[in-house]
Amino acid sequence: MSQGRVGDYESCRIPIENMTLGMALKLCDALKVSNPRKLLEAEKPKENTSES
Repeated sequence: MSQGRVGDYESCRIPIENMTLGMALKLCDALKVSNPRKLLEAEKPKENTSES
């Protein structure tokens, strides 16, 4: 998978849901992600724990 293609997935120019299983597994191996479902989860916003 080219760097451009990875960038397209990261920036949502290509929906990650359309990635083939084989490509998803290769990407998981490269990113050391053990569960391919983690690719589909949206990042949770970090909570601001500092009190002002």
